[in-house]
Amino acid sequence: MEDELIWGLVKAELKKAQNKPFVIFEGFPRTVAQADRLNELVKFYKVISVRVPEAVAESRLVAKGWNKEKASAEWTKWVTQFEPLIVNYKTLNRLRYLSGASDEEQVRRNALNIIERQRVNIVLLGPSGAGKNTLVANLLRDSS
Repeated sequence: MEDELIWGLVKAELKKAQNKPFVIFEGFPRTVAQADRLNELVKFYKVISVRVPEAVAESRLVAKGWNKEKASAEWTKWVTQFEPLIVNYKTLNRLRYLSGASDEEQVRRNALNIIERQRVNIVLLGPSGAGKNTLVANLLRDSS
């Protein structure tokens, strides 16, 4: 997807969310350049990196019907693509780590604790199989 199209979508979502307590960006930004531009657009946010061991992520993806090779390739792609972004956010002191290896309820509680403490918008990063989609659904349910 082209950056300008992405930015139009991001701006539209931010406008819709003006009266919400926080906004969650899941899987965005994907590059340091996008992160830099997000820094200009949204001043107050933290990044939650949902961490899971490779074996946990792979087993969750296999349970969803992925084959092991595809799950392993997805992990490698994620590590390669997002490592520069993780380093960038760590340097900016925006990064918080969250274990995604425990049960969904515990992950939700831990994420809410970070959000409540920080009182800012959130960027969620993590590999496929980390449980981000479930976490986002649970957080949105809790905030409505």
